[in-house]
Amino acid sequence: MKTDKLFYEYFQVAPYALFELLQITPDCEYHFESPVIKASERRLDGLLEPAEPEYPYYFLEVQGYLDTSIYWRTVHQIGWFYEQRPKYNGREWKAIILFLDDAYDPGPETLGSLYHDGSPWLMRHTITDLLRQVESASPILNVLRPLIAKNRIEVEQQSARWVNEIKEAEDDKGVQKRLLDLLAEFIVQKFSRLTREEIDKMLQLTPIEQTVVGQELIMEGMQQGMQQGMQRGLQRGLQQGLQQGMQQGILEGQFLLLADMIMQKYGKTVDIKKLAQLDNKELRTLGQQLLWTESYHDIDEWVNGRLAEKNNEN
Repeated sequence: MKTDKLFYEYFQVAPYALFELLQITPDCEYHFESPVIKASERRLDGLLEPAEPEYPYYFLEVQGYLDTSIYWRTVHQIGWFYEQRPKYNGREWKAIILFLDDAYDPGPETLGSLYHDGSPWLMRHTITDLLRQVESASPILNVLRPLIAKNRIEVEQQSARWVNEIKEAEDDKGVQKRLLDLLAEFIVQKFSRLTREEIDKMLQLTPIEQTVVGQELIMEGMQQGMQQGMQRGLQRGLQQGLQQGMQQGILEGQFLLLADMIMQKYGKTVDIKKLAQLDNKELRTLGQQLLWTESYHDIDEWVNGRLAEKNNEN
C-alpha cells in the first residue's frame, strides 16, 4: 500500500489525531509541517512543532517497507535539523516511527549503544495496533478505521456511521471534506478490488474521481502511463527515429491508461483499437470527460462519434 503520503496529509489536517493514537495528552497545541534539510535537500517526513517553546518537538516517520537503516536515518535527520537551527539547542525532542506492518521494523537495537530499552526519546508502534488499543476514540480517527477492517462487509456496515461522526465532529467544511476524501482513499488502498463507484455508494460521498485526492491520483496515473508509453516509444525509436518514437510512446501511454481507467470506473472493456485511432488532443479530452461522465454509454458514444467524424473528413 502506498499510504505514506496519505498519512502525512491526514496528520497535517488533524495533528491531534497522532497524539490520540499514541494516547499522549500534549501540553500545548501543535501544527504539522515537513521542513527541508538544506544540506541534503531532503525533506523531513513530518514534524509536529509546539505552539509554545518549552514543549518538545515530535519528529514523525511513517514506514511502509523494510529499511534496516530507518532508525539511523531518523536520528541523522533530526541531527541535521538541529545543526541548521542552533537557536534550538537544548530544546526537548522525541522521535516517532509508525510502521504499517510489524515486518517492516528492523528493531531499535540496530542503533547499538544509542538504544536503551524504554528510552523516552523514541516511540515505535504499528499503526494498526495503536488503532485497536485506543479506547473511546474520537470520530477523527474514523479516517483510519479501514486499516483495521476485517473485510469489505465490515466497511459496508460501518462506513455510513464513520462519515456521519466525522461530519458531526468537524465544523470546518473544508477540513471535513479533506477528512472524508482521505477516508475514501484509505478504503481504496485497503480494498483495491473495490471500484470507485462501490466506495462512493458506501460513503454516500461525491464520486472519488471528482475529489481532490481522486483527481490527483488520476493525473498521477496519466503521467505514469505517459512515461511508460514514452519508454516503449523510445525503444521503438531506436529503429524508427527518436522523435517519432517519443510521440508514438506518449500516445500509447495515454490510450492504454484510459482503457484501464474506463475499466476501473465502469467495469467495461473498451476497444483499444478505437482509442488508438484518436490523436493526442482527443485522448486528453476523453480523459477530462472521465472525471464527470457517469455512463459508459456516453463515453462509448463520444468515441464512436469522433471516429465517425474523422472517417467523414477523410
